[in-house]
Parts: sequence; structure tokens; C-alpha cells
Amino acid sequence: MSLVAVHDAELAGYLQPPLTTVRMPLAELGARAIGLVAQQAPTAPITEILRDPITLVVRGSTAPPPRHG
Repeated sequence: MSLVAVHDAELAGYLQPPLTTVRMPLAELGARAIGLVAQQAPTAPITEILRDPITLVVRGSTAPPPRHG
């Protein structure tokens, strides 16, 4: 079993095992989202998906799947 949490809290690296997390700089993502909304026409659908600078911080709570065969 692997475990991944969202928001890379400082505590995650000190747990046993250290917790793998998804790091999301929320202030930067919020600013980018506001910028995208400000550029859109009021009735236009928002189609942009923000994927960066989100990063996976791999620590000890994840492992590759077992090999069969």
C-alpha cells in the first residue's frame, strides 16, 4: 500500500515513514487563477487547467507495485 497526501506540510518529512506529498504553492496558483479569470470574457467558460508548478515529493510512504511473474 502507498499513501500520498496533498499540501506538503513540514511535518510530512518527519513522520515514520516520511509521507509522500503533492506540493502545491497555493499563493502562486491562486494568483494565476485570478489572472486567468480576469482575461476571460464574463460569459466564457474557463478551460485552462493549472498543472504546474505542482510537484510530487516522493518520500518513504510510497513504493512501486509488486512485480508478478
